[in-house]
Amino acid sequence: MEADDVGDALLCPLCIEKFDLDDRRPKLLDCGHTHCLSCLVRLAKASSRQCPRCRQVSVWREQRSRRPRAPE
Repeated sequence: MEADDVGDALLCPLCIEKFDLDDRRPKLLDCGHTHCLSCLVRLAKASSRQCPRCRQVSVWREQRSRRPRAPE
């Protein structure tokens, strides 16, 4: 994995902001994709529980030991 790939893995692929421990904390979806809480809350308000990348209906989980999935 190159340095740019590692840096990209620390960004939410929707808002392109760095993950943090507050509003932008990473949330792991059932499909394995990771997005920040802020983006997922915004999607939920629009009545969407689908992953914005693959459209699989997902339940959010806390990001713990698993690292965000690298961009495809």
